[in-house]
Amino acid sequence: AGYQPIVFSICFYGFDDPFVVAALEATGGKERLLLATSAKTGGVAEWHEMGFFNKYFTRWCIKTAAGVIVGFSGLASAIPLVGSVFTALLAGWAVAWDMVYVPLAGIGRVGILRQGASVLAHFWEYYWFGFWAVLIEEIPIVGPVCHVYNVYSAAFFLERVYTNNDNNLASAMEGLLGGKEL
Repeated sequence: AGYQPIVFSICFYGFDDPFVVAALEATGGKERLLLATSAKTGGVAEWHEMGFFNKYFTRWCIKTAAGVIVGFSGLASAIPLVGSVFTALLAGWAVAWDMVYVPLAGIGRVGILRQGASVLAHFWEYYWFGFWAVLIEEIPIVGPVCHVYNVYSAAFFLERVYTNNDNNLASAMEGLLGGKEL
């Protein structure tokens, strides 16, 4: 069970990155992220397309690093229940980074060093989002569905962290419910 998050990440490799970007586009998060980025830089922000090297080689380095962290901490999954929590505690931040790698590059944080500095600056947000993401992906049988949910949630997580807006998920849910109050 401790290895499920990284197995899903690799199995859904061609799905995760486009899905989180599509979720950002569908909810208006991409525009809000670009506005927040342009407000901080003082210029007009554009969505950055990753080059070949970043798209394939660096992306696999991040995915491999997350896999190694999940792999070593996943050894604890031999201990029922406690092992899953231990894995989530140790590897959550890396799994969260893996989920938002492409959108982070899209808002101008291209490369491992820039992204690493950004993750470090928001470490506790990444840590807790990733903790819960890893924990629910370790639920037997429904893990793949939880992975898809986590990737979708990563769009809201990214927007909340980089626009400093805690109400994005609530407003998106309101939109899904036809404007009805939650």
